[in-house]
Amino acid sequence: QPQPRALMSLYGGYYVAELLAGLTEAHDPHPLLYDAAVETLEQLAVAVDLRLPLILFEVRLLREIGHLPAFDACLACGQPVEFREGLRYWVTQGGLICRACGRDDLSHTEIHPGAIACLHRLSDHPPGEPLRLQPSPQQYKELRRILTSAVCHVLERRPKMLAYLKF
Repeated sequence: QPQPRALMSLYGGYYVAELLAGLTEAHDPHPLLYDAAVETLEQLAVAVDLRLPLILFEVRLLREIGHLPAFDACLACGQPVEFREGLRYWVTQGGLICRACGRDDLSHTEIHPGAIACLHRLSDHPPGEPLRLQPSPQQYKELRRILTSAVCHVLERRPKMLAYLKF
């Protein structure tokens, strides 16, 4: 049965706290990250759909700590990414590889161009501005897969609260 919205908002807040505790150091201020966390918590209190505020927070967190995957060029050949089919996400290297440089073991990590476009918009989104983005169900699925794998790679474990968020 679906979880009550207030409970899901609470789980989202716990998830933000878990990421901050696991991916930042004590006494190492990150004012931009603090602002992003406050903005996310405010959004969790009012948003009907919690997925996008949490995805945006993950993008901002990964960027602030220097682990946002590179989505502009192929990691292998350096060619600029064009929004076309056949791009794959290479989590251990932190970015995309093109079809020409693709490896057989990465075939399951293909990313559609729309999801990459969403990631670009999210990474360029100015703090405090309303987010006018409505990913498709497939894009949400791919964003979740990419960001979960990036967070797990940096955190060196799967965040516990993801099991409760159910997205």
